[in-house]
Amino acid sequence: MRSVGKLVNQNKSQLIVEAAVYDAENREIGRGSGVFVHSKQQLVDVNGYGL
Repeated sequence: MRSVGKLVNQNKSQLIVEAAVYDAENREIGRGSGVFVHSKQQLVDVNGYGL
């Protein structure tokens, strides 16, 4: 499998991304998108991160 992701748009507070997954014959087998919001809290301070 191979995945390819790209940043579609961004502003001061968020990133909009999309990605696709391809099999060994280069056929698309999955696709997704998401919005990621910048946090004021560092992940190292969140329980379960920064182990």
